[in-house]
Amino acid sequence: MLERTLNFAHTGNAAVLCKRLMDPAWLSLSVINDGFPSISDAFMAMSALTLGQLTVHHESWPMEPHSRRPLTSSKRCQELTYGKQHYEVCFTILSIHSHLLHIMINIAILRKSLCVVICAVSHIPIR
Repeated sequence: MLERTLNFAHTGNAAVLCKRLMDPAWLSLSVINDGFPSISDAFMAMSALTLGQLTVHHESWPMEPHSRRPLTSSKRCQELTYGKQHYEVCFTILSIHSHLLHIMINIAILRKSLCVVICAVSHIPIR
């Protein structure tokens, strides 16, 4: 996404911005409206920037609505530069990480719900 933002800065052409991917992070919106990129704190941990680290909230990464696959903006560039196999490996790794994260989040939600049900059935007060 940052590469697309840099391309926009060089060309001024909004066609280089991938709105489905960049709008949730505010990158395309801020560049077009203000001329200066900004990133939503819901997408990135801002406290990490003071430590010189970049931490992205993976649960906020934009996904395809039907397939739940992570959106990317570099497919064609990677295929032309490194080959289709390189892109497929990178995308597979990104997909696995994304799906594992969603599985862990769902397990935590189910565990909490199960605890509430068990406490209700056992007449144990929930703290």
